[in-house]
Amino acid sequence: MSHLMVNIMDCINYNIGQMIRKKRQKLQISAADLSALLGISQQHLSRYERGEVRINVEWLIKVSRVLDIAIESYFVNSRINFWEDYYSMGNCLMVTKNKR
Repeated sequence: MSHLMVNIMDCINYNIGQMIRKKRQKLQISAADLSALLGISQQHLSRYERGEVRINVEWLIKVSRVLDIAIESYFVNSRINFWEDYYSMGNCLMVTKNKR
């Protein structure tokens, strides 16, 4: 996998994690409660929300059911639009590069 593709995947994971965190907070669900519902540690949930862990499809479906998030909304609302939003993608690439 190319370096650019890895960075794009990092951006996607970061954006999805932010959406999960915002929805959890909007529903006033604590990280401890959500992690218990999902069967993962609170630390691992935090890593998902910060985009530090790659999100697999099975986990994405599970968290989406718990938080009542439509799967497609992760991608429709994503800040990454490969053709129209190059500037935002560049900013995201800088964020993911700096957090390593």
